[in-house]
Amino acid sequence: TGTALDAVYENEQLPRLAAALAQSEAARTSACTEIAAAIRPRASDGDATVVVFNSLGFARHGLVEVPGSAPAATGSRDREQTSAEGGRLFLARLPSLGYATEERARTAPDATGRASLEVTPDGAMAVLENAALRATLRQDAGWGIVSLVDKRAGKELIQPGEVGNAFVPYADDGGLYRFGSEMPGCALQPSPGVVRGSAGTALERGPLRARFVAETTVDGRSFQKEYQLVAGEPYLRMISTGSAASGTSVMVHFPVSGRIDRLLHGTPCHWDRKRPERAGTLTFEATHDFLVPQFHGKARLAIFHAGVPAWAVRREGLVIGALWRNAEREQCDFYGAQGTDTRDVAVSYALRIPTGIRSPRSGTQLQEARAFETPPFAVIGRPAGSLPRAFSLASVAPPQAMITATKAATAAPDTLVLRVYQPT
Repeated sequence: TGTALDAVYENEQLPRLAAALAQSEAARTSACTEIAAAIRPRASDGDATVVVFNSLGFARHGLVEVPGSAPAATGSRDREQTSAEGGRLFLARLPSLGYATEERARTAPDATGRASLEVTPDGAMAVLENAALRATLRQDAGWGIVSLVDKRAGKELIQPGEVGNAFVPYADDGGLYRFGSEMPGCALQPSPGVVRGSAGTALERGPLRARFVAETTVDGRSFQKEYQLVAGEPYLRMISTGSAASGTSVMVHFPVSGRIDRLLHGTPCHWDRKRPERAGTLTFEATHDFLVPQFHGKARLAIFHAGVPAWAVRREGLVIGALWRNAEREQCDFYGAQGTDTRDVAVSYALRIPTGIRSPRSGTQLQEARAFETPPFAVIGRPAGSLPRAFSLASVAPPQAMITATKAATAAPDTLVLRVYQPT
């Protein structure tokens, strides 16, 4: 944030955020374990059963990861997958703000197709594919995306000869408040360097999830790229880890096929539309959850993100996101704060194919983005109570609406307050 001096960042913000995260995760685990123990048991439960929780205010379908060596449900070996970390994966359908035991939640993967990963014998190329998309990565492109095909539309999304998910350092004259291009006399200029990719590793090959990870260097600076593709999902997940050299910002580039004349993006409480390069130059928007570059009203793609608020688009078809910054102090003006950030940080985002993208009024992209950011949470419990084996605390209609928050009323703790968002 704008006031994060090094002493504040290192000694206050990071320790306190880490403590808050640990405490909240412990509280979530405790609450979910207590609920699981209060569920009505069945004879087939054995020693334990898996209970899956959905903390989002709408029903959802997605991948569940059960940590550790959890026992599989009876007769389910052909409908699950072991994760690279030794956990168990299966697909589930879950109610709004609720839970379901595994036998109630589990769905068959056949309806959504399979996810796969193929690596060429020389290890220089990897292809991730499911029913919706096919992504081709190449080592000589720093394990960037050289092809991304929307299979339902039969269209290539990456400009010919270009690379998506490419990391590009920018010389940044800005500081903690502004990019260099946002001050008269200063600049934010790309400084593309030599890109090299080391040998990659196939972490998971499907059928429910495919994962590929590799190291890449840009001008000698190391980064890690991980790609994930889940059966039935119309988007490619990416987790990128790295940091920025002093006086630079590291951007991610997605050169899409075709021009862009408008950007739709989420805001903290709604959504907005913007023109590309509104300030006459690269114009970053404070996006939330999703962004959809368009041309003549048709989506080029969508980006979902968890914690990457600064995105920009260029008219010629380039989508740019700020992943890491280490711009210590504004060079042409000074608002009164300076600081550095040398830590490696993992950043998560996803690229969605245009087929199926709808107007923000439908709520579809917001719900997809929230589902991407907030995976289902599974616990292993020993049911011994009377609660139903599937339960929804609350849901709303019509389907484009969603519950965004729940809380106890301040004046009456026994009263539940629901915040409902209607995107139209």
